[in-house]
Amino acid sequence: MCIRDRLWAQRRVLAAIVARQVLAPCTPTSVHHDRQALLNELSEREKEVAVLVAEGLCYKVIARQLDIAENTVRNHVRHIFKKLVISDRLHLALLIRESDLFEGQ
Repeated sequence: MCIRDRLWAQRRVLAAIVARQVLAPCTPTSVHHDRQALLNELSEREKEVAVLVAEGLCYKVIARQLDIAENTVRNHVRHIFKKLVISDRLHLALLIRESDLFEGQ
């Protein structure tokens, strides 16, 4: 099968590219400030969980690290998604990595 003028990539790679475009640093300053304001609405525990998600840790590892139940981690992540108006961990990770919360760990 010959595929011309097409690009193939794994679904997760495409999702990362699309999410990065949505969160592109060239977005207007007001949008960046809005995102930062939304991040500031997170509780301290939600910020901790968000940073650990951005590091790529699974719920079980996050729960162990914070000494809380895995379901509590899931609830925190649900609340984070709701507050930030996002729907997946990749979007959260990209958002956190581009924010002041993530210190390049």
